[in-house]
Amino acid sequence: MHYRTDALRITVEDDGPGSPKARSGNRPATPATAAAPGTGTGHGMIGMHERARAAGGTLTAGPRPTGGFRIHAELPLRTRRKG
Repeated sequence: MHYRTDALRITVEDDGPGSPKARSGNRPATPATAAAPGTGTGHGMIGMHERARAAGGTLTAGPRPTGGFRIHAELPLRTRRKG
């Protein structure tokens, strides 16, 4: 996370392999409503893009060249109105 007086930048990166515990198959239980890996509804990224755009910002997301995934958002910071 990085912020300036006019914008907030947030970057989340994942290298892809998961935690050692998850790789060993000894994963913690997930809620019954959770989608299986790779079977999402397809609305999460759309929603993040829409929210960033509604705030006047941008969002990029996609695979990293070295594996894993990267999400980067830049959102404008608005100053408070006086009066």
